[in-house]
Amino acid sequence: MFNTLKRDEKGIVMTEIEMPGQAGIKRRDLHFFWVLDASASMTGSKIYSLNHAIREALPAMQAEAALHPEVNLLVRVVTFGYSVKWHVPTPTPVAQFQHLDVQPDGSTPMGEALGLVANAMAGIRGRNVPPVIVVVTDGQPTDNFEDGLAKLMATEYGPKSIRLGIAIGADAKHEPLLKFINNAEYPVLDANNPAAVAACIKWVSTIAVKAASNPRGAEPIVPPAVSSGAEVWID
Repeated sequence: MFNTLKRDEKGIVMTEIEMPGQAGIKRRDLHFFWVLDASASMTGSKIYSLNHAIREALPAMQAEAALHPEVNLLVRVVTFGYSVKWHVPTPTPVAQFQHLDVQPDGSTPMGEALGLVANAMAGIRGRNVPPVIVVVTDGQPTDNFEDGLAKLMATEYGPKSIRLGIAIGADAKHEPLLKFINNAEYPVLDANNPAAVAACIKWVSTIAVKAASNPRGAEPIVPPAVSSGAEVWID
């Protein structure tokens, strides 16, 4: 691997990375944000299923990224519950990313979590592919969700981002996720049991990389086939 320094039209120095055997390929960053509900209502098999699903989906995510050598996939994680915080604060190359279990407690400050992502998005510089933001929740925001969403959309990359949402449980509210996604091409994904959580997490892990790496409309967006039967959460 070697780096090439160049200046953009504003005189900002950028680093272009060329991989061995891929001479001439200019890599652009793809920032991927998991925004995970860590509220008390996620306690039990919901949070277990979410943690397990993200770990199990990593190989597929890494394999999809490997198909796009022009993209440098960087992963971060925000959790919202008793507090809103960076669970994985550093943009981590997907090949090195390891999921750390989320521990639930508290309420559902989803708006504040989006505000935290907005702060990170404001710091993104250079030529990048559209960032990806995936919100996973089982509840209704307990704070000013609209304010957090507005902050996100006020950033340069907010409106350009690919925004996906997973609703865990039959009583999860769709309205906030629909406002967050704001794109008929991407429906809210319902995950009413552990198997559905796994299917949804794997789908968003791969489709987001495909969609961000390729021109819009290059291939149809087909949501995963998940069971719509009764919940089987065991708490």
